[in-house]
Amino acid sequence: MHRYAAILTIALAFSSQLHAAPCSGRGVELQVLGSGGPELRDGRASNGFVVRVDGKARVLINAGGGVPMRFVKAGARFADLDLVLFTDLRSDYTAGFPALIRASLDSDRTTPLPIYGPQGSGTMSSTITFVRTLFDDKRGAWRNLGALINPLAKDAYKLQPRDIRLRVRGGQPRLVDEKKVNPVFHNGRFTISTAPVMHDGLPALAWRIETRSGALVFGSDTAGVRGQLPRLAKGARILVVSHAVAEDVPVKLKMRYMPPSSIGRIAASAGAGKLVLVDRRSFSLDHEKESLRVIRGFYHGEVEFADDLSCYTTPAK
Repeated sequence: MHRYAAILTIALAFSSQLHAAPCSGRGVELQVLGSGGPELRDGRASNGFVVRVDGKARVLINAGGGVPMRFVKAGARFADLDLVLFTDLRSDYTAGFPALIRASLDSDRTTPLPIYGPQGSGTMSSTITFVRTLFDDKRGAWRNLGALINPLAKDAYKLQPRDIRLRVRGGQPRLVDEKKVNPVFHNGRFTISTAPVMHDGLPALAWRIETRSGALVFGSDTAGVRGQLPRLAKGARILVVSHAVAEDVPVKLKMRYMPPSSIGRIAASAGAGKLVLVDRRSFSLDHEKESLRVIRGFYHGEVEFADDLSCYTTPAK
């Protein structure tokens, strides 16, 4: 009986996410495409977001499993994207990317698509290598899509992957050539800058998107120490971070993920207008009430536990 009750609970949660309130289509809005982690049984898509400007999805941040379906459900159009950002390249942040790219061939996109993410390491590919491993027309996994990166092919728009180079000295991650890399992108709608964060020794980035309504900041999975997230998040109107662990988890997990106390401290020191918590998974979902109490001990702004397709406007300054 308990098993059937659990299945019903998951089904109802999944259904409610599919019918989340839509974005207004006005001003700058953040829409969560995936609020879960790498698990499948919770009915949540993995990590993914779009930043909308006047109703159009302009920036895609991460593309985990399930995100392509949420992208369509959100009414986003691939042709409207100005760029793609990856906080890191683990599978739960990137598994949906090939499906989105294949679907994009049926869109009316004609302009190149910049893709920014971290450089590689001994255990992770770089962003350039990641894209080429997928789509290279000679050795890629889906070489039939090679026209997307072959500069001589005339029948497709072009993917433009770019690495953000990092180095670690004394346990502290830094950008290489920081003055040249930060900010990394600018157009009439926003300016985008980045900073490295620590996550289990993997190359990882946090992103800041400065808009006419203020800044939106996206933290990767990070321990919240020996990284530059607090500086990058200063004055953010919306700060998005992972709530993957409860406060009383073993120390080894706190070296990989921010516990609620660290989340609260960073949000408070940044003066964030709203805190949006994602990466909701089985070993943190049951502790959210307690986590909120811990966060409230440091941070007194708005706190939201996100669902798939949740939409947020930037708070008033």
